[in-house]
Amino acid sequence: MLKPLILKSHKFYINFSILFAILASNNLFADSSITAFSNTFTFDNKSGVGIYSGNVVVSDNAKELFADNIKVYRTKTGDINKIVATGTPARFFDKSKKNDIASGHANTITYLKLKNLVVLEKNATLYNQNNTLQAPKILYNTKTQIAKTLKLENEPNKGRTKIVLSNIKD
Repeated sequence: MLKPLILKSHKFYINFSILFAILASNNLFADSSITAFSNTFTFDNKSGVGIYSGNVVVSDNAKELFADNIKVYRTKTGDINKIVATGTPARFFDKSKKNDIASGHANTITYLKLKNLVVLEKNATLYNQNNTLQAPKILYNTKTQIAKTLKLENEPNKGRTKIVLSNIKD
């Protein structure tokens, strides 16, 4: 009588251990997945390009993109390496740093996932810790939180950088 009970509880622990291992591995690889919602979707398996259109929302853990249209580019190994969002404007939010949300908007936003880089172009604005940065083109590293402004290559004489810094309170 005791032997079947021990076998049943042993099977429970084995099944529980397998389930726990599956859940743990999903959390380990959650970093590599991206979730997208849109009105329409087209995927070209040969080129590895997915095109999302209409009220698009793309989430990569604590990073989100909102746009009219988004193209997702995959490497030959299937990894997502680049996302290009266009809109009037397209918007992004980076909530990966605790109590420090960076956000921005521009007509074109390129997210280079493997480089942790967000490129905002045309009417670009970046917000971080109550500071505002406006420029024709902004490069923002989501890991180091370093921003750099540039002029657009095809419009070198247009636009200047505008910075609004808030007072830092202790």
